[in-house]
Amino acid sequence: MILLLTAFIPSDFALADNAPQAASVPANTGAAGPQGTLYRVQSQGHTAYLFGTIHVGKPEFYPLEPQAMQ
Repeated sequence: MILLLTAFIPSDFALADNAPQAASVPANTGAAGPQGTLYRVQSQGHTAYLFGTIHVGKPEFYPLEPQAMQ
């Protein structure tokens, strides 16, 4: 089973022409626990919070199915 996680970022934030003031800045300065890590991203007066973990599969998992790559 393949699970995909998509973060919601408002379109005006995602399409901003200027570079973000701070990108992927950890909101929690402590060590990441088993629940994942919370990141705060700020740009042009907008703030987005991203929560997630990184999962790495075996080489035989790749390439992913075309639906997952869209």
